[in-house]
Amino acid sequence: MRSEFKLLKTLANNPKTRFHENNIHELGNYNADIEDLVEEGLIRIEKMSENGRIYKYYKITLKGYELLKDLKIRDWQFWITIAVLVISLASLAFQIIR
Repeated sequence: MRSEFKLLKTLANNPKTRFHENNIHELGNYNADIEDLVEEGLIRIEKMSENGRIYKYYKITLKGYELLKDLKIRDWQFWITIAVLVISLASLAFQIIR
């Protein structure tokens, strides 16, 4: 899932860009991950003909953006929870030491 998240972030950071299939592979080893993301509707493939040859281009979908947004919110919630726990423990330790 980590490489899938990285790929989604890369596509999301370049919303006006369609990534050519060769460029996707330069970003990392995403072969199996791409198929999963397409099946889940998180990215889409656009096929275009260039010089008589068909190429695949990848673009993030609205569902992909929504997943990234949800993951970012959960990430912030996790770190806020950790910060609250650390502050609570520090306060408790301070009261015990007194």
